[in-house]
Amino acid sequence: MFKRIVTASKSKLPIVFGVMLSYAVVSPVFAADIDISAVVEALKAAATPIASIGGAVLLIAALLATYKWVRRAF
Repeated sequence: MFKRIVTASKSKLPIVFGVMLSYAVVSPVFAADIDISAVVEALKAAATPIASIGGAVLLIAALLATYKWVRRAF
């Protein structure tokens, strides 16, 4: 069993070496930074309206729960 593993790994050694060599030599040109500043600014600008809508929804839910609670009490 051990001989089979050693034989199989020896046959793949040039492939592994070639991959490691190409990984070390190739410059990461494709990995340039992505400019997300426009997206961040749009999200910051939308934070206030989203918070207002969320607050209104929570207020309505609380009012409905209070109405149901008072209605059950009497």
